Amino acid sequence: MANAKDEVLALERKFWDEGANPEFYEQSMTDDAITVFEPMGFIGKAQAVEMSKKAEGWTDVKMHDPQVIELTPDVVALAYHGEGKRAKSRADATEKHPCA
Repeated sequence: MANAKDEVLALERKFWDEGANPEFYEQSMTDDAITVFEPMGFIGKAQAVEMSKKAEGWTDVKMHDPQVIELTPDVVALAYHGEGKRAKSRADATEKHPCA
């Protein structure tokens, strides 16, 4: 599981790094994927792709207290507290979000 945890965290980090890249979201999320990003709540694949088209991206991303739980051999749950700075218009403001 340690290697799987590292892979899951690396992929999750790419979602932050590629936050303004709808092609990455389209290719990297399964059709039935759901993410929870406060304060927005539940976000499915189609919504995530659309949101990434308008996104600015992130810098200085940190993931605190990550918890990766293997639910089945093919499914993991990931939860953490994330923070980052918007890449462009609000580059000086750090945002903090609980994520799952």
